[in-house]
Amino acid sequence: MKWRANSTLDWAWRGLDLSATVHYLDGFHEHQRNFLIHYVKQTWFFDVQGSYKFGFGETNETWKRLLDRTVLTLGCNNVFSHDPPRANTTTNYADFTYDSTGRFVFVSLRKEL
Repeated sequence: MKWRANSTLDWAWRGLDLSATVHYLDGFHEHQRNFLIHYVKQTWFFDVQGSYKFGFGETNETWKRLLDRTVLTLGCNNVFSHDPPRANTTTNYADFTYDSTGRFVFVSLRKEL
């Protein structure tokens, strides 16, 4: 593999933070036991994430005080659930390079003190 690249685009405005990440993994030639060469193709993976930080400042309302400085995040890794390219290994993919997790959706709730 010659090339591997990650690129992230991030946008933030008034407590809202959105980001998208692109992962590129170059293809490579795989040498097999019978002296054949198999080409494992290049792949692209896409991740997205959005966060919102609640900010109310000084207030007497209980729910606003509880939510103040709380960050809610929702994201998805491998948005298109792209499988790793096929390789001639026991796992049928290049497990030394790729992750077989597939699409992974997550939620995070964090409170800053």
